[in-house]
Amino acid sequence: MVCAEVQGVAKPIVAFNSEGISEVVCHGATRFLAEEGDWQTLAEYLLMLLRSRELRAQFGQSGREWIVRQFDLEHCTKRLEGVYGAESTSRMEGKRERISQPAKGSPSVSASPGH
Repeated sequence: MVCAEVQGVAKPIVAFNSEGISEVVCHGATRFLAEEGDWQTLAEYLLMLLRSRELRAQFGQSGREWIVRQFDLEHCTKRLEGVYGAESTSRMEGKRERISQPAKGSPSVSASPGH
């Protein structure tokens, strides 16, 4: 979550490529990721950003743009509707199957009038 917040305020990111980071950080386009434990590469990435104001600004701006696109209310709503829509459709299909099949041992119900 911290990486998303940092990008939201247009700051560049240098981090280790550990669990979850790659979901919000795209190496090379808007931020640098070093393999976990590779301190040498991490230091090189930091020095590159320290030496280039232009690269820092570019990474910050593109990170901010990515966050705005990913967390846009309309975009998030559509993703949630897709998740909940698929889940509710699957649950409704399961309920229909259970409703249409009488339970074992239950008496049959006649649909004709007068019975």
